Amino acid sequence: MAAAFAVDRHDAVNGVVALTMVGELDIVSGDILTRMTLDAVANDVTEVVVDLARVTWLDATGVDALLLGQDVTLRTGCTYRVANPSGLVQYVLETTDRQRQLHVSVSGCVGR
Repeated sequence: MAAAFAVDRHDAVNGVVALTMVGELDIVSGDILTRMTLDAVANDVTEVVVDLARVTWLDATGVDALLLGQDVTLRTGCTYRVANPSGLVQYVLETTDRQRQLHVSVSGCVGR
């Protein structure tokens, strides 16, 4: 049985929107993340931060969703950052050489 998935949106504080994810980032949840990213950049923000601290699984489609989110935000003139990956999620980002491309940071509290 797959872990429950949720994304909480923390609206713009100084132009920053944080999307805090819980559970598995895969083909189903990746589509949700993409839609929420599109919605975030449609609302006059300067930065989108995706907090992965509570993500337990990341597969290739999840990585693709992160890359698509980055592409969308950059095209609208926003900054895009992935924060707080750990365990398997950090390993996947490192071994696929996406950590640098996605501007991954470990920063504790995000967008609040």
